[in-house]
Amino acid sequence: MENILHDFEEKVISLMTEFLKNSMEVGGLSNFTDNLNDKLMQLGHDLTKFSLEYAEDIIFKLRERKEQFESLEKDNRKIVTIFGEIDFKRRYYLDKQSNERIYLLDEYFQIAPRERLLENVETRLIEEAIETNYEKAGKVAAYKTEISKQTIMNKISELNINVEEEKTAKKKIVDNIYCIADEDHVHLQKGGIEEPRLIVVYDSIMKEGKRTKLCNKKHFGGVYTGRIDDLWEEVLTYIDNTYEIDKVKKIYILGDGANWIKTGLEWLHGSINVLDKFHLMKAVNGIVGKESKENRKEKLLRYILNNKAGITNLYKYQKELHGCSAEGHIIHLYSARLSSRPLGWKVINVNNVSKLRLIKADNREIKEIVHNKRKVIEFKEIEKIRHTLSIPNTT
Repeated sequence: MENILHDFEEKVISLMTEFLKNSMEVGGLSNFTDNLNDKLMQLGHDLTKFSLEYAEDIIFKLRERKEQFESLEKDNRKIVTIFGEIDFKRRYYLDKQSNERIYLLDEYFQIAPRERLLENVETRLIEEAIETNYEKAGKVAAYKTEISKQTIMNKISELNINVEEEKTAKKKIVDNIYCIADEDHVHLQKGGIEEPRLIVVYDSIMKEGKRTKLCNKKHFGGVYTGRIDDLWEEVLTYIDNTYEIDKVKKIYILGDGANWIKTGLEWLHGSINVLDKFHLMKAVNGIVGKESKENRKEKLLRYILNNKAGITNLYKYQKELHGCSAEGHIIHLYSARLSSRPLGWKVINVNNVSKLRLIKADNREIKEIVHNKRKVIEFKEIEKIRHTLSIPNTT
């Protein structure tokens, strides 16, 4: 340990010397900070590798280890960290009681079997991949280490996203609740279209200059083909956990009149169906417009007749409504990543990317989803080793 600390001290002194030198040259502080970033990353790489091998050495020398675990061979291991890929050596041990083989170092640092990417690297990958694309994500998650698009796609596919709603300590009392709903249309790798659904629940609005902010927003969505009731059940559970539902005067469900949206009327007792004005005017303009063909006009007329109640409610309750921003939410939350580019998706990734973008929109941590996927089952003895390592005993 003294060697690494002495080395660290020397590197800091060297960096300070270089700072004074560069500050007098063209580029000055800008060049220095670029160089500093590289050197700090290398230092992080070296410290991480040292810590792994140092801990392995301590475990090997522990009396408690010798009593229960027999040392076998020592082999190489590679792991991708935020500082880049690190290769290190660790020992294989045999549990004398259970005859089970184990890497005690992996247990100590909670590294899962066959794990190549550390948890924070995987989190970075996914956070970047749901915003831009797999290729870019693979280049920025770990320092000077490129991770393949296939690996990232697999990591997203492996996620089992099931975010449980927490009950609030004190339920809110509001007059109205609004549910705006719409869907995106995403091309699949093997042809065809998938339609990830979106429901945004809020209870009031606030003006910010010319913009209108939806207050206390909550997002629900993903792929619910053939099980739309599951989506509306999630919405109902959230509303029931968050609001004094008996004191809510009205629940409005706003959208384009699709049957899956109207299913919400069956789940949210006493809710009111409202056809959003954008789709109404689009249909009206299509009927009266000269460019629409006769069969197109007939189809639009049927659309209006099928949504008579929603149209009536649009004008009946217009003083309490704030318009319907479903289209804007779809573009921002889904289309920007899923359908605005000529991509072909796997259904599982359409679902998971949709849900991850909604989790982020709700200001929740994606790292919790990644963490919950990982199962590192510890030997009970590892706690004893972890405690002993806090005060090394190498006799």
